[in-house]
Amino acid sequence: VSHAIYLSWLSFRADYIAPAIQALSKFCVVVFLIQSADRMILCIGCFWIKYKKIKPQIKGDPFKSEDAEQPGYECPMVLVQIPMCNERE
Repeated sequence: VSHAIYLSWLSFRADYIAPAIQALSKFCVVVFLIQSADRMILCIGCFWIKYKKIKPQIKGDPFKSEDAEQPGYECPMVLVQIPMCNERE
């Protein structure tokens, strides 16, 4: 009796559980390869920027005000974070 139950469990495992686990493991391998390729491309791009000594350039005048009421140069806007009641200072 126990041998028949064991054989039916092995058959169930081979027919239903194993294909799902194999598909999931193949999916994880593909995701790992995509992530590794992405990381390699980003590293190559970073080294290329350092090798060529590329610096970001701002187009136009960054401090030129487009406000009609106060034309001219102004200080840039700064974001200030206000602590919430559950944060400590």
